[in-house]
Amino acid sequence: MKLPFPFTKLKKHTIKIGSGVTPRGGEAAYKISGIPLIRSQNVLANRLDLSNVAFIADEEHEKMSGSKVIPGDVLLNITGASIGRSCIVPPTVHDANVNQHVCIIRLNNSLDGKLLSIYLNSWYGQKLIWSFQGGGSREGLNFQQIGSFDIPLPPLPEQKAIADSLSVWDETIDRVERLIKAKEKRFKWLLRSLIGEKDGWRNVKLGEVSKVLIPPKKFQKEDYLPDGNYPIIDQSQNDIAGWTNDKDSIINVNSSLIIFGDHTCITKITHRSFAQGADGVKILNILNGALPLFVYFCLLANPVIPEGYKRHFSVLKNKIIALPPSIEEQKQIAGRLSDARKEIDILKKMMEKYKAQKRGLMQKMLTGQWRVKPAIVETYD
Repeated sequence: MKLPFPFTKLKKHTIKIGSGVTPRGGEAAYKISGIPLIRSQNVLANRLDLSNVAFIADEEHEKMSGSKVIPGDVLLNITGASIGRSCIVPPTVHDANVNQHVCIIRLNNSLDGKLLSIYLNSWYGQKLIWSFQGGGSREGLNFQQIGSFDIPLPPLPEQKAIADSLSVWDETIDRVERLIKAKEKRFKWLLRSLIGEKDGWRNVKLGEVSKVLIPPKKFQKEDYLPDGNYPIIDQSQNDIAGWTNDKDSIINVNSSLIIFGDHTCITKITHRSFAQGADGVKILNILNGALPLFVYFCLLANPVIPEGYKRHFSVLKNKIIALPPSIEEQKQIAGRLSDARKEIDILKKMMEKYKAQKRGLMQKMLTGQWRVKPAIVETYD
C-alpha cells in the first residue's frame, strides 16, 4: 500500500542524538536535592515520571553539559529491560540531565517531538527498535541505529494534529492507570485491615475446614474440544485452558478453590462444573464453618510459599487462618473485598479497551488511512 506521505530517516530531523554518563562515584554522588538526573526508570511510555528521580549537584550538572536536557527533547531508553520506552521533556522541566541509559533526541523544526515519542512507543516503533536487536534479546541501541530509524513524515501541521489527538488518549489511559494503582493500594490496605486475628475470631488449620478433591481424570491436549460445555482447568494457564464434553470426568462442587501446585496463586472457581487439565492443579473443597471466598482472601492476605512441589499441600493443610465466629460476618468481609476487586477489574478492562481503541486510531493516522485536518486558529484585529 502506497502511503500518502513519505517515511524519512530520523537523523535528517535532529540537532542532537546522544546520552549522558553516570556521575563519578555512582549513586554515592546523588543528592537529596539539586538537579534532576533522569534515568531509565523515569522514562515511561509517553510520560516523564520524576516521582523517584535522583539528584546531582550543580557542579556535576555543569561537568555533564553535553547531556543537559531542554523542554521538547525526546528521551529514549537505549539499554536494559526498558529499552524503547520514550517520552518528551515537558515545559515544566528546565534544568535536568540524563545518564548513559537514556538518549536525548533533539529535533529541528521539521518533526514534531510529541508525534515521534508516540510513534516510538507504538507497535510500529517497538517493532523497529526490536529489528536492531540481534540474538533475540534487547541489548542496546547506538546513536547510529537511532539516526537510521524510518519515521513517517506527514506535513508538520498534520503531525501536530495527530499528536494532539493521540495525546488525549494517552492522558485518559494515564488517568485510568493511576486510578488502578490507587485502588490496588486501597485494596491491599483493606485486605490487611479486614483479614487477620481479631477478638472473638478463632484460629484453625486450613486442613480442618477443607479437603483436597482428587479429580477422576487428567486431561491431555488431544482431549480438548473447541465447542465443549465444561471448562478444563490447566496449571500452565492459571485459568481455563480448554473445554470438554466428557461428563464422567467432571467435578461438581459449589464451594471450592483452585490451588496451583507450583504457584502461590489461589484462584476462585467461577464454574460449578469443571475438569482438571495437567498435573499440579488441585481442588480444595471448603467444608462447613468457612466461606470459600473468605478463605480465598485469607490466603491472598497471607500466601503460602511452598518449599517444593511435593510438600505444597502438606504445608497448605497446616496453614493457620483466622475465622470470624459467624458465616454472616465472613460474607460481609468477603463482600467488601470482592466489591473492591471488581472495581479494579472493571478499570483494567476499561484501560485495555482504551488502549485497543488508541492502537486502531494510531494505525489509521500513521499510515494515512485517516487524514487529520489541523485546527484552524482564527485571529481578530
